[in-house]
Amino acid sequence: MKFILSILRIFTKRAFIGALLFAIALWSYTSLNTYYTTYVDIPLSVKLPPTRAIEKELPTTISVESRGTGWNLFNLLYLNNSKRANVDLSETNIKDSLFTIGRSDFLKGIESFETVELADVIPSSLTLRTGRIGEYYVPLNSLVEITPKEGFSIVGDIKLKPDSIMIIGNDKITSQIKSWSTKVLKIEEANKPIRGIVELSDSLGEIINFNTREIQFYADVQLTLERTFYDIPIVVRGGTMPKNSVINPDKIDITVRGGLEQIKNLDAENLSVYLEFTTIAKDKSGILIPNIEFPTDVEVIQVNPPYVYHIILLRQSKLSGIN
Repeated sequence: MKFILSILRIFTKRAFIGALLFAIALWSYTSLNTYYTTYVDIPLSVKLPPTRAIEKELPTTISVESRGTGWNLFNLLYLNNSKRANVDLSETNIKDSLFTIGRSDFLKGIESFETVELADVIPSSLTLRTGRIGEYYVPLNSLVEITPKEGFSIVGDIKLKPDSIMIIGNDKITSQIKSWSTKVLKIEEANKPIRGIVELSDSLGEIINFNTREIQFYADVQLTLERTFYDIPIVVRGGTMPKNSVINPDKIDITVRGGLEQIKNLDAENLSVYLEFTTIAKDKSGILIPNIEFPTDVEVIQVNPPYVYHIILLRQSKLSGIN
């Protein structure tokens, strides 16, 4: 026990602590000034001529074999945020679909490696598959999912601005794309109109570019109300009611559901109930279901009655024959 205490006293003396710190500093200085070789992963970007586009996504990084002092390598690995490889082919005449980037192209494009020596690069070459560029406007699909709070509803569809975008990329790919989508965005418990920004899907990575990436969306969330309109007359379209036909009843009640503003501004003139003349003429069942036209921003939730009776009257000549 006494031995352990004596050891602890030695470790807690200022002279010992100072010596230990000096030894660590000396070791660090010696190590950081020694030359080492290591591989450093850096971002890769390739700039093609304005008339060409890649067909297959490129690797995002390359590995560079670097030689330098420990201090310079430490700075390069952990403190240097500008290191990258920019291969500029914008002035290169690329005629064929295949083009190979060589080791010299990589080394020429490496930036912010001034304090170390470049020994090698992995991969030593990279084959690009390119084609002529194609630009097309396609409709945009919304993947914004909004769940209204209880008692509220979304009036109409969620609107996007713009509702179409230009896709830019290899014509072999872009010519086959008929629409594009936003990323999935979920919003819960909405109880008022919502505006926001949603990103475009990046399902094809850097192969596809767009004329804009900022998509605005709007959802009209309102308090939900219901309203019943009584005695809406049934009209005949495509002709007149046959003389020997009677529809009973000839009026129905319609209950609709929608947002506060839509229900408040809705009146009976916005609702149409009709039967087609051909449907009446061909009917043999005696039961008809009326068609209903109504604004798209409301929902018909009940029709009373849901069907009407079609009564065919016997002609006078037939009645006389019976008598």
